Amino acid sequence: MAGSNNFKQFDSSKANMLNDADYNANPAITNGVSSGQASSLLHNKLFYQLSTFIAALGNSLAGKGYVVSDNDLDALKAIFDNIWTKADTITKANFADAAGTAGTANSANNANKLNGKVDTDFATAAQGGKADAALPATGQAADSAKLGGNLANLFVKTTDFINSLDTNGYEKFPNGLVMQWGTSAQLNGHTTLDINFPIAFPNNCFNIQITATAADATPQVHDYVTNVTVNGFILHNTSAFPSTYYWFAIGK
Repeated sequence: MAGSNNFKQFDSSKANMLNDADYNANPAITNGVSSGQASSLLHNKLFYQLSTFIAALGNSLAGKGYVVSDNDLDALKAIFDNIWTKADTITKANFADAAGTAGTANSANNANKLNGKVDTDFATAAQGGKADAALPATGQAADSAKLGGNLANLFVKTTDFINSLDTNGYEKFPNGLVMQWGTSAQLNGHTTLDINFPIAFPNNCFNIQITATAADATPQVHDYVTNVTVNGFILHNTSAFPSTYYWFAIGK
């Protein structure tokens, strides 16, 4: 439904009003209008400022589908009743209740104690926030559903973290970062071993760190990796001694 606004900006051409400097210096700003002949320049500036703010507010509401008009005071009040909710002043204490005000089916259940954490009921409600059937078809239903969705987007859910917490495992973060780790089989001296990641990196492997787990009698040992791909790498043991290795890789 297209919105509309009949509140207009007064003297939009600024053809007959005080400039800002003269208006700010006018004693009426502090003391009000004195008795006697009224100044059209002063009053036009006053009406211009008031009407500019009101017109901007009306245009904003019209852009959201509301019909903003001075023809019906009760209808105008209903618009503000619809949009001015607890969601405008969200704090930790009333965050869950704000989601309920935005259209979730059970705001009382959502207003469970947060105390620094998000409870399961609220997270579920915020994700599936639905507009109440009683909401008027003036853009409020859409605004409520949007607010419910925005609240859900503020949370990182445990299901957004995909992992395998094994000896050879990985962790996938919601932002796309992937960390992987593992332990190699024993690698004899002067040999190589192909290491396969638990999962392939979607795009790139940025870095690999290796740590030998066996003491080495030769101080100038340079264990290293080559042939790094999204699927794995080749591990090199350059010493004369067998060793196993811990490895850690990061990428996305």
